[in-house]
Amino acid sequence: MHSLFLLRILTFVVLFTAAAMLPSAILSFFADGREVFLHFAYCIAAIAIPSCVILFFTRRLPPSDLNVKDGFVVVFLAWFSVIIAAMLPFLATGTVSNWVDAFFEASSGITTTGATVISGLDNVYKGVLLWRSTCLWIGGMGIVMLSVALMPLLGIGNMQLFKAEAGGLDVERLTPRIAQTAKLLWVIYLVFTIISAIMFKIFGMDLFNAVNHAMSAIASGGFSTKDESFAYFHSDGIEWIAICTMFAAGINFALYYRLFTGKFSAVFQNTELKAYILIIFAASFAIALTNWFQAEPELLGETVRHAVFHTIAVVTSSGFYTQDYDKWPPLSQYILLLLMFCGGCAGSTAGGFKIMRVAILFKQAINEMRSFLHPKGVFTIRLNGQPLNKTLVYGVTGFLFLYMLTVFVVTGAAAASGVDFYTAFSTGLSMVGNVGPGFSLAGPVEVYSFYPDYVKVVLGLAMVIGRLEIYTFFMLLMPFFWKK
Repeated sequence: MHSLFLLRILTFVVLFTAAAMLPSAILSFFADGREVFLHFAYCIAAIAIPSCVILFFTRRLPPSDLNVKDGFVVVFLAWFSVIIAAMLPFLATGTVSNWVDAFFEASSGITTTGATVISGLDNVYKGVLLWRSTCLWIGGMGIVMLSVALMPLLGIGNMQLFKAEAGGLDVERLTPRIAQTAKLLWVIYLVFTIISAIMFKIFGMDLFNAVNHAMSAIASGGFSTKDESFAYFHSDGIEWIAICTMFAAGINFALYYRLFTGKFSAVFQNTELKAYILIIFAASFAIALTNWFQAEPELLGETVRHAVFHTIAVVTSSGFYTQDYDKWPPLSQYILLLLMFCGGCAGSTAGGFKIMRVAILFKQAINEMRSFLHPKGVFTIRLNGQPLNKTLVYGVTGFLFLYMLTVFVVTGAAAASGVDFYTAFSTGLSMVGNVGPGFSLAGPVEVYSFYPDYVKVVLGLAMVIGRLEIYTFFMLLMPFFWKK
């Protein structure tokens, strides 16, 4: 691909990031004062002016299709370009003290991890709080997916950006044109966000908090405007709205399209959706039962609500909390640790290993045991009633190795700072799975400011690797990738 054309694509993505800062800048003008507004204005100008210049001088470049290699390179560079742009408001407003913390916070937002180094959120500028939620929201469906939706402006319209983000999973084309598919998914995403914000408002949140938490919940993020997260509001209704929003965010968005177009059988026969519901039900039941008998006494309804809330918050990698689950019984913590690895559905805003891959590995293990009894038998894996291609099974196996390798490397980097192993391992699993909080020193009521700067850089990189589904990063490290 022509290097100037690559620059044009990345410039377009970064320019969108600057446009996304406008609501935060406007809010700052009314809520935070002229100085904070000017900080946002300077950030927008610093991005928009050179971006417009680049787009102007590259406007005559002929359209160019992306091949597979181009797709991986563009996706990786696009995410880092957006993160660098997203860092600026945190630094300009003085919300964080150095570029490492800004990189961590921006990475956490754009990758929808929801981990933070900022404490005392009640004292943070409202414009900055909105910007944190905006980072989650644009990262939730994927900045690259939004770019694909708008790429016809640049003369681009193919599957390579989608494939680069899919991480070995099949990419479902809902409409004949991929840009139309991306736009359709974003419309569904926007509608869910609006409905969630309205419901939060109805149940007692003010408009500012309703919008921020709706954006964060539908993105499977975790950034709140309050240090206590949803526990601050002391509202059963608000917590149930959050539960419903997070649950919806963890489902493959393609299924919503099928549902809205009347293809109910495709939804109700979906293997991953069934597994998703079963895992949530089983984990919630086990945690509620464990907490009911072993934790401090609560009303049964409260115990069930907290169990369901944290089960869905962890399995969808949302990272919100209503209690400090670090004080729960060990068995409940163990179940949450397993859910951190599991993750939500493929094609959702959730992170983690993904339930689809877990289902494939489970079915493959069953087939291996059958083959021991019947060596000459031919066994196939079926998903959604259809036979699965063997190459996808191999891809999932390779993905599992790279996923756990990344978790162990990140765990080692965290452990090198001197924290206990439980903190280090849960940090590694949380960062790669884009969950947000972990356990012990990295628990839900804590922030990640205790780590030294070099660890924060590693954690920021781990969030991006996890968000890009592992393969995108490791492909770029392979010598054969760069050979002609």
